[in-house]
Amino acid sequence: MAQTGSRPVNVFVSYSHKDEKYMLELHEALSPLRRRNLIKEWYDGKIASGDEFGQEIFQHLSMSDIILLLLSPSYVSSDYCWDKEMKAAFDLHRRRDVRVVGIVVRPVHLHGLELSHHKLLPKSGKAVQLWHPKSQAWENVCAGIEQVIDDLSCPSQVDDALGVPRTVVAAASASQLRRAAGRARKVHDLKSVTAFWESRGSIVVPGRLVSLQGTFSQFAPMLLGAPKAKAHLHKAFRQALEREQTLRKQKGPSLDSCLSVSAGQMVWRFREGQSTHIYFGLYNSIVRNSIPVLVEKDYYFSRLDSLFQEYGRKTFEARVTGRVIELDNSPARQFLNKHARPFIPDEIVEDLCRDVYGIVVDGAGTGVDRQGDARYLDGDIWIAVESEGRERFLTSFLDVANPAERKEELDQLFRMALLLPGPPRIITQYDEELEFAHDLAPVSGKNEFLDSIWRFGFGS
Repeated sequence: MAQTGSRPVNVFVSYSHKDEKYMLELHEALSPLRRRNLIKEWYDGKIASGDEFGQEIFQHLSMSDIILLLLSPSYVSSDYCWDKEMKAAFDLHRRRDVRVVGIVVRPVHLHGLELSHHKLLPKSGKAVQLWHPKSQAWENVCAGIEQVIDDLSCPSQVDDALGVPRTVVAAASASQLRRAAGRARKVHDLKSVTAFWESRGSIVVPGRLVSLQGTFSQFAPMLLGAPKAKAHLHKAFRQALEREQTLRKQKGPSLDSCLSVSAGQMVWRFREGQSTHIYFGLYNSIVRNSIPVLVEKDYYFSRLDSLFQEYGRKTFEARVTGRVIELDNSPARQFLNKHARPFIPDEIVEDLCRDVYGIVVDGAGTGVDRQGDARYLDGDIWIAVESEGRERFLTSFLDVANPAERKEELDQLFRMALLLPGPPRIITQYDEELEFAHDLAPVSGKNEFLDSIWRFGFGS
């Protein structure tokens, strides 16, 4: 339950003026949340006389945490609501963690529209107008919005796991803005990804230029650290699963998330709106044997984007020349301390989190030279699915450099999902890119399931 007394969540209400009576009913229904200081609500009726209409609206939109869309035929037919306010809402959702919630006030056909993929209230998207008594509909809406507030303040285990690399990369990207003007000129050749980690403290030190061959991939490592440290962590967690009955029976969220992180699974490159760099991975054969690579956005779009598009692959063999950067891996320590204690020894966590390095590519004496198609990269793809109130990771192992094999494994993931008590609901997947699939409708058939996955980037 959302906690009273914390900063109220900024809520923006977008509605057609033909539905003003429903907006006023919503305002009354949300009064318990206002009394508990959970929300600070804004709608265009609060614009003072003489204020610039459009400027005031979009100023409050940009400050919002939750955007409520009062959906009806009038809303869909309104160019201002649909093309301006709703478009701005989805842009904010993609750029930062703004939640978009549709409240169906009058019956309207939404199938096939983007907003059908976001949370719809009241329950099952049944229009408020059709509820008898109507007060039950608004009570359901109020409870649903409080759940969204809870989600914002207490992220799911999936968000928590994905937050590990996102936080590390965002901090590293920011540090590049403050880097010293002096740059190393001599390039030190390394034999492999393994040699990179074995050379920490000698050749591999912050600021030094290094060059090595590997599989350069948009599928970036979820877990940062030396390969042996990752392997020790995963082994310890698997041993704990065999040894600890309480861990095997755990109903809480951490089990699948820890398995995903400890396995060294990958995420599709993060493109955070505030970040100056894009996150990639450089691999040698297996996923755990990887180096985080931060590519400056200008260099990526001028040199690499066309390569990925031309060859239709997210992975290729390359020689990467980059500047070594030390990464703060404390988010991994915090995640493991939160979810894995007392099952993982302290020394294993500390070994994973110390002396963690990556490579920065920005075009200034650095670069990525494509050498050909990737030969093989042993990896896994996964989706997080909610079933009977529990979040689960469903995983397939494959050669991620092979687009055809990725497509085959999608079918396998689909079959695995349908075996769960249902209907299952997709939460997110390994290739997330700013968007999460929190509010997709329950999966009802294969086409809907695969379309949802492909919409979030599984396809080549």
